[in-house]
Amino acid sequence: MTSIYIIFILIVFWTILTPIVMFIFPFSGVIGEMLGGEPSKRSRSRFFLGVFVSAIGQTYFYLAYVAFIINWTESRITSDGFSKYIIWIIAFLSAVVPIFVSSARFNIHHRNKNTGFANIIVEATNFTAYLSLIGFFVFIFCHNLITSFWNWVPYVGG
Repeated sequence: MTSIYIIFILIVFWTILTPIVMFIFPFSGVIGEMLGGEPSKRSRSRFFLGVFVSAIGQTYFYLAYVAFIINWTESRITSDGFSKYIIWIIAFLSAVVPIFVSSARFNIHHRNKNTGFANIIVEATNFTAYLSLIGFFVFIFCHNLITSFWNWVPYVGG
């Protein structure tokens, strides 16, 4: 029964975070957007600087969520049976799917605007999606990275 409870809570995290990412990511990448400058006047180097800075802000925010999911799941798994593998698969999906869904929505929204210019926050979100995918496995195998960079996260879920 506790396995079903854990899976249910992970799915709740998954569904709640997707709209939150859509709302917060434009704010977490606003400094990079300002550094990138006006789309019609920016150079290639300013664009890449803006994407880099936006991706750093977005990735830090999102990897904190990934760390929370990992810590929360580790603190709740007690069984040595097969169900822990299913729980970890759901935890992986709960950590990664919201950013990929948000990235796809950002890309569709920007494509429908037809501005003719690449959007810094949309491009940074694409990088953040893949970095969070890698970050999930890095955090699983190098758990001390969570306590090094996100030392406040382990106390949230445990």
